[in-house]
Amino acid sequence: MLRAAARARARGGGAAPAAPAAPAAPTGARAVGGGGEGGGEYASLRAAARGGRQVKHLELRASEDLVCLNALCAKLGEACGCRLSAVLGRLAALETLDLSRNGLRVLPTEEFGRLQRLRTLNLAHNPLEEFPAGLAAAPALRELRVDRRTFEAFRTEWPRLEGVAISVDEEEEGRRSS
Repeated sequence: MLRAAARARARGGGAAPAAPAAPAAPTGARAVGGGGEGGGEYASLRAAARGGRQVKHLELRASEDLVCLNALCAKLGEACGCRLSAVLGRLAALETLDLSRNGLRVLPTEEFGRLQRLRTLNLAHNPLEEFPAGLAAAPALRELRVDRRTFEAFRTEWPRLEGVAISVDEEEEGRRSS
């Protein structure tokens, strides 16, 4: 194909043939943008891990990416932060993170201190069992979205997140949407 394109150009025969189309993203993993000018929006852990420092927005709402596949983990087959933890530390430019509707009970909050640019975090509709105190280590965090149950469960703890506006998602839990 390259030789044919070179011959066509040598004869003055116009533009080279178009490159073959990229394969489609696997079902459930939609990489939006993906770097470059105006990009930086991702919707899968795998794409975010590849994007690294270019990732500015990561939407993992009701994501299968957070289901644990580690046979040594007690949460095998359930929502778990271990895969998230492995990727978060690489996302130095991350500004917004949506973890809503994943069934997460615990967050890998120690990783949030590495996210120097994280401004917005959505944790709504996760049955958190522990207050995510590590969020206080995210210096740029300004907006946090939680559901009513989480807000009420940790009512006395929220002041620890000084300077963070906490909004409550009033939407009913209902079924998970993707």
